Amino acid sequence: MRFVSFVKLLVAACVAFVIALVAVVKTIDVHQYRLLVVDLLHAATGRSVDIRGDFQLSLSFRPRIVATDVVIAKPAGTRQPALLTIARVEAEIGLLALLGRAFEVSRLTLVEPRLTLEIDESGQGNWSRAAAPPDPARRTTHPPDTTLSIRAITVEGGGLVLQDRSARSLSVLSLDHVAISATDASTPIAFSAKGQFGRLPLDVQGTLGSFVELENQTRPFPLKIQASAGSTHAMVDGRIASPATLNGLDLSIALQGNDCAEAARLFGREIPALGPFRASLALVGSWSEPAILDLEAAVGKRELLRLAVKGSIAQPWNGHGVALAVKAEADSPARLGKLFNVDLPLKAPLMATARLADAPDGWRLAEMKAAVGKSDLAGEVSLVTTAQPTLGAVLTSKLVDLEDFGFKPVLPPPRTKGEALFRDDGLLPLTGVTTFDLDITWRADRVAAQGMTLGLNPGEAMLLLRGGVLMLRPFTTASLTSGTP
Repeated sequence: MRFVSFVKLLVAACVAFVIALVAVVKTIDVHQYRLLVVDLLHAATGRSVDIRGDFQLSLSFRPRIVATDVVIAKPAGTRQPALLTIARVEAEIGLLALLGRAFEVSRLTLVEPRLTLEIDESGQGNWSRAAAPPDPARRTTHPPDTTLSIRAITVEGGGLVLQDRSARSLSVLSLDHVAISATDASTPIAFSAKGQFGRLPLDVQGTLGSFVELENQTRPFPLKIQASAGSTHAMVDGRIASPATLNGLDLSIALQGNDCAEAARLFGREIPALGPFRASLALVGSWSEPAILDLEAAVGKRELLRLAVKGSIAQPWNGHGVALAVKAEADSPARLGKLFNVDLPLKAPLMATARLADAPDGWRLAEMKAAVGKSDLAGEVSLVTTAQPTLGAVLTSKLVDLEDFGFKPVLPPPRTKGEALFRDDGLLPLTGVTTFDLDITWRADRVAAQGMTLGLNPGEAMLLLRGGVLMLRPFTTASLTSGTP
């Protein structure tokens, strides 16, 4: 047999083989797979799932299963929009594998998926509702015996909307292109995404565990993600024991940026331009009950205000288990006040440190030490958040110079030793102030004004507000001297 004749025969045999494959594949009941997909998605999400458009097998040398207008609906009994809509889903599959009822997807393409995440007024997310059992009416009587593997995923267009009704904020992520790929099912997944987030260019790069690890979940699923939007950069590195339920979190998270106001706008918030920010923390536990460990964060700049915190939060969702060391510095508090349209009386640089912790009845700011210019303040401040909120404080000062607070008072007329510093002390009715109480005591060694120093008798100034009545127990003078405090 001549070589040319052999080649012709081989080509004819291959064509006949492909025709036979196509003929066999045509016998596959695609409708069974449609019902199976709907049933599995319903069981996983607890929501009604519809493939409102076509679901068909397109035959060629690269067969494709195509589904259009896929909708994972809103939770039953809510006014929230659909959780996920996808205009078109295309799965390129292996022809030979399909004969064995195996889907070897070389590429899965999602066209214009739109994910809508919403937090209602009570703080409940539409993604966190318990999954319902599958609908028996949707289940196939004899589901096809199928295995599935995916090597690449591509997203064309689409976006994500996050609306927090409890905070009245709206964040919109628009996607231009997303690519997810792996050499095979057992190798790490690489992905990238480009789009816009809060009208700023978004760039995301990262690697995940393999499709096999994602499916089997026999060990924690690794991930490493880097993202940037404008001048804001984020990094997540770690593992998740159960990606489907977001349980078993063990993540290191880092954030930094040049403008905290720009970062706030990404999430639909408006705050003054305080300057750069950075934060790092470990997130462990589960998404529903996480814990924040090794938190270190700082925001702002000393020219206006620099606030730094360090510590942990055992239950961040409800604000319990707070143990934070706090430090604040401001070279010009008056400039800071202008950003908030407030006339702050502080006329000297501020530095303060304290430890913030929650308590069964509210909050405690302990070990507080503050300095404003030459003045100092130390003690503890508490906020009781009961039916009648109460702001309490026990404070001490070695020196208070009234000029540090913008006061240039006229000194009172001479007092005899032991006489009240102010004559109009006593009770003052404040009938309009009944929603909170004050309970503040303050001991000061010296008070200075206009270069004069008031020596005070041992004792405490007490400020009480109860039921709309303000009560003041004043200092009494021991001496009045001139000179630098």
